[in-house]
Amino acid sequence: MNQESTAVLTDDSEVLLRQVHPSHEIQTNAGISSEAFVPSEDDRDLLSTLRGRVDPAEAYRRWTEDLSHESLGTYGVAVGEVEGAGLRAIDDEGSAGVADHASIDFTALASKGQQKKRGRKLRDAAIQRGCLHARPSL
Repeated sequence: MNQESTAVLTDDSEVLLRQVHPSHEIQTNAGISSEAFVPSEDDRDLLSTLRGRVDPAEAYRRWTEDLSHESLGTYGVAVGEVEGAGLRAIDDEGSAGVADHASIDFTALASKGQQKKRGRKLRDAAIQRGCLHARPSL
């Protein structure tokens, strides 16, 4: 990652926007899996989000229409909640090449188990906040 293209976010109240893939929906309790808040193997330990200056509906549109990905909806976690989970949020728009991009940085964690534990905290915070923009009914 190009360190010149990143900056740690410090506004604890800024809500970062995360798209949740339909495969992360849990039918038994109408919730979402914590896996939606853990970086995949391809993510280089960085969980992709958009900055809070983007409207949740616009974040959903960009993900589903511009990038042709699927999403249950837009969920959010505040920078303060990220820090409370022992992680940091970084503005990496420049290195990611995506307007308004930010990442939740899991690189300091030694194991996938630690990542999953932190992902549960982020998921719980997002669920408590509620879905910020749900996919339209089919």
